[in-house]
Amino acid sequence: MKCLTKEPEQRYANANLLAAALREWPRSGQPQKQQRVFVSHATKDRDFVEREIISILENNGIATWYSKVDIQTAAEWQRSILQGLQSTDWFLLVMSTQSADSEWVRDELYWAIENRVGRLVPVLIDDSEPRQFHMRMARIQHIDFRGNQKEAQQRLVATFQEKASAE
Repeated sequence: MKCLTKEPEQRYANANLLAAALREWPRSGQPQKQQRVFVSHATKDRDFVEREIISILENNGIATWYSKVDIQTAAEWQRSILQGLQSTDWFLLVMSTQSADSEWVRDELYWAIENRVGRLVPVLIDDSEPRQFHMRMARIQHIDFRGNQKEAQQRLVATFQEKASAE
């Protein structure tokens, strides 16, 4: 409405100010439900995941949940993971050789297959085989980080933005 104001001095002074207002627009006015993404990954992949996936999603307004600390006991770990899974809307699986060997990643994936039907986004970060995770993973289109990471990051953000706008 500010763009249509009759008085020119009440409109945006330039396109940069309009662009900034448009970026803030979904956060203002009527509250929208914040979609969150559970990011399942092996501990050994944490640095890559934080740098190349989590930071990109968060910087583009896509909230994430992932294990930020090493939890001492299996009971604490299980409770924390289950709370994270239940509090998120989407499941992102980081497919790597390390995560293929992780019992926790496999358990998280099986939970997501049962509870986040159609809300699973696989990301391939090395030459692991998607079928190692679950036979369904070979049929789900994944985002490949092995080549051009900038392109993969853009595709990842676009995937969640498209899914959010479709809802």
